[in-house]
Amino acid sequence: MVVQASGDIEFHLVQGECQVWHDLKISPTSHEFTVTDCFQNKVFCGKCGHPYHRVVSANKWTYWYCIGKKYGYKGVECDAQNYADFQLRRISAYILGQQEFDETTFENQVEKIMVLEDGSLEYKFYEGRTEIWRRKM
Repeated sequence: MVVQASGDIEFHLVQGECQVWHDLKISPTSHEFTVTDCFQNKVFCGKCGHPYHRVVSANKWTYWYCIGKKYGYKGVECDAQNYADFQLRRISAYILGQQEFDETTFENQVEKIMVLEDGSLEYKFYEGRTEIWRRKM
């Protein structure tokens, strides 16, 4: 594995192949409209423990946010990181080693996603392993 100055990562495989993962950009110049059902009941807040809920606004924006932001927890409103649906799709595809997000693969492999206090995402897989995607500050 070689990390380039651009942020791209080259994986040199045993068979002699080289696969390149480009630096993951989750904030493109334009917003992508996607609506994904498989994140429901899988994304949870690491601050207050509440699940994340999907909000679709004017059929232009789809965001996932901690329900504690709306109702509070122990009298304190949660300030956990929100994620656009397209961002969760890109990050999940990256974690699963896919070029494009596939709902079936996601549902079969990922048990839970915890949104950590710094906005990073911790993926817990059914097989027992855990992977963390670190949010760039």
